[in-house]
Amino acid sequence: MEMGISSAQTSALMPKGTANQQALTNFKLLLAAVATVSSVSANQILGDNREPRIARARRVLAYLAVNALEASKTKISKFMDLDPTSVSYMIKKVTQELDNCDIVTTDLLMDSITEYKNTIVGKITMSRNKHDKSMILLGMYDDGMLITIDGESIFHEMNSQQMIGLAIELLERAQLSANLPQKESDYQ
Repeated sequence: MEMGISSAQTSALMPKGTANQQALTNFKLLLAAVATVSSVSANQILGDNREPRIARARRVLAYLAVNALEASKTKISKFMDLDPTSVSYMIKKVTQELDNCDIVTTDLLMDSITEYKNTIVGKITMSRNKHDKSMILLGMYDDGMLITIDGESIFHEMNSQQMIGLAIELLERAQLSANLPQKESDYQ
């Protein structure tokens, strides 16, 4: 799969150095993971198409690159051929989607992280099957939800309306995946 960043662009983007080369390598791996999970090509993600599914994949890439790779917004903006303000906006938009319990964005984020981890683990140890699923545990509390993925936990604060919305969405998705008939009156 074409990674979207040519070797000529690579040399123009980053000065020589192990840390910068590693950052670019990690970015390319993350780009490949997001592309695989979202079914959007790397070139489309790095392009300027504003189709919602492509724009969402682009936002998720920016969010993960800054947060998971701990790269600066300036560095990521260079990798994505954007200005740092655009990267900041994308991160803010994904954060808002997460705060609003947008299940599509949440799934894309989690699946992209899993795909990225599988890629890294596969390159280092080859011990994990790419079809293995991550262990995900959810703990509901009065003021939010504890999310644990493969032993790493984060607490996400939520109000009661957000919790109810998430529960409804999860039930609807469970029905769809089980091919059960949906009844609006069941959850409203």
